[in-house]
Amino acid sequence: MVVREYLEGFLEEILYRKKKTLSNFSLWYLGYGIAITIISIIGLKIIGIHHYGLKGILVGIFSLIPFLGTGIVFIPWVIARLVTSESLLSSQLAILYIILCIIKEIVFPFLIGKKFNIRPIIIALIFLICYTIGKEPGAVVACFLIFIMTSFFDAMDIQTFYRKNKARKRRYYQN
Repeated sequence: MVVREYLEGFLEEILYRKKKTLSNFSLWYLGYGIAITIISIIGLKIIGIHHYGLKGILVGIFSLIPFLGTGIVFIPWVIARLVTSESLLSSQLAILYIILCIIKEIVFPFLIGKKFNIRPIIIALIFLICYTIGKEPGAVVACFLIFIMTSFFDAMDIQTFYRKNKARKRRYYQN
């Protein structure tokens, strides 16, 4: 009977933390999009692109789309400038795109790890392994694995979370 209550408390705590983790990830991802937007606006202004603010916002919005990201904007833009013999502008846009890719690939695991209390190397390895095995669907699976890992690591001590869950229920019923 006690084991069943512990397990129920454990599962309820995992579900509670899952909601919290998902909201934290959503806020972080929005912050990431804003950071990419700001960096894009600054880079496009330095390059001398007209309407750099609007184009930087567009890049920031596309950076939030998984698997497409900023490449959906920059790759055709670089190719179009190469075709029109604007090699200097093309190389400047390519450098800005590379900077944005480096920011995403290096900073992304560190920020997620800091937000969810997981070592960044573990996150990078999970993404690398899942992407190697399954390409884009593997990366989606990696996201779910990281969510599960964070919830599991947060809920390792069943008794503590059982007590927290009981206290939470008591407060809920008192109100």
